[in-house]
Formats: sequence, structure tokens, C-alpha cells
Amino acid sequence: AGRVVDDAPPPLLPVGGARPSETDFAPPGGIAAPAAERERLKRAVFEMFDRDGDGYLGSAELRAFGSQIGFDGTDEDWREEYLALCEAEGADTAVGVDFPTFSRMVDDDSEQPVSDEELSSMLAVASRRDDGRGVATAAVAPSVTSGQRELLKASVFRLFDADHDGRLNMVELLAFGRKCGFSGSDADWRDEYRALCDLFHVDPSVGLDYDA
Repeated sequence: AGRVVDDAPPPLLPVGGARPSETDFAPPGGIAAPAAERERLKRAVFEMFDRDGDGYLGSAELRAFGSQIGFDGTDEDWREEYLALCEAEGADTAVGVDFPTFSRMVDDDSEQPVSDEELSSMLAVASRRDDGRGVATAAVAPSVTSGQRELLKASVFRLFDADHDGRLNMVELLAFGRKCGFSGSDADWRDEYRALCDLFHVDPSVGLDYDA
């Protein structure tokens, strides 16, 4: 008997399960954001949760961030967590943590560091909420100013532009789409991608630039 050939194309990207790993939504090739880009991501996330703009994340602001990285305890649990965190970092509990402290927390190797993909996901959720398409509450995804929004969009675009050509091709844009909730098949995505390219008058073989 002849060899059976499977003509089905390989999946573009994996579809995550209950709690997808970083690589499920990583930019193609598993390329991490450069150090300078990671700093911009952390700064953008910090400013997004710093709702009063005082340069510190107080208890409520830090809890909103904590809920994005897995904290789901009670108010009392959080009070104890916040007090312990401030004591460990030498921070005034009445003021909160500043950006350098936040940055160390996010990069802490003693626990699982917050990944570039998790940071960019928070920005994407906030961006969708600002567009009126999201469903997150203000406690989870604080609203952003127009200036912050431009920074968020640029940071997320550069993160998913894995080949650094200034455009998001079909696979790169799917990595972003998965983060924004797209859960269709590869065939569904090919149709969606072609429709997007038609809408913005873009060559599908090239991809969408930042303005698109």
C-alpha cells in the first residue's frame, strides 16, 4: 500500500488550554522582547495601574495588578500580602511601591517572573476596553490617556513584530489575536487575515504596518 500523505497544513499557533503557557502566545519563534522594550512594557503597565498618577502603586492599585497575575484571595489575604511586600521592600504602606520596586517585583526570579506576554496582554486588554470593545472592569483594566494609549499600542506592536520588519504578518498577527480572544481554527484565521488585509488595502504577503 502506498504511503498516506496528510495534506493538512501544520497549525499556525497552538490554541491554549485552561491556562496557556507563555509559548502559546509568544511572538513567533519564541523571541522575547529586548531589555529596553521590556522596560517600556513594565513602565507602561505601571502607569496604567497608577490611577492617581502619583508615581506609586497603593494597596488597591497593586491588587488590581495582582489580580492579573493570579492573586484571587480575600481582602484579608491581600492586606497581609501587601503589608509583607511593603516590609520586604522597605516601602511605606501608606504610600505604596514606586516603579523601581515594581520593576524588581515583576522580574523576581525567586518566584515566576511576569513574562513579556503577560505584560503585553494587560496592555491589550486595556486598549480594547478603551476602544469600547472590552468587557474588563476598571479594577482589572484601568482606563488610559491618549498618550499612554499610543505608547501601549507601539509597545505591543513591537513585541509581536518578531522579525522586526515593521509589519505584522499572518502568523505574527495571530499571536496577538490569540491574546485578544481569537479561538478559531487556522482556516478561520486565514479568512480573517485576508479580510483584514482587504479592509486596510494591505498585501497579505507583507502584512499590516503600525498605522493599519
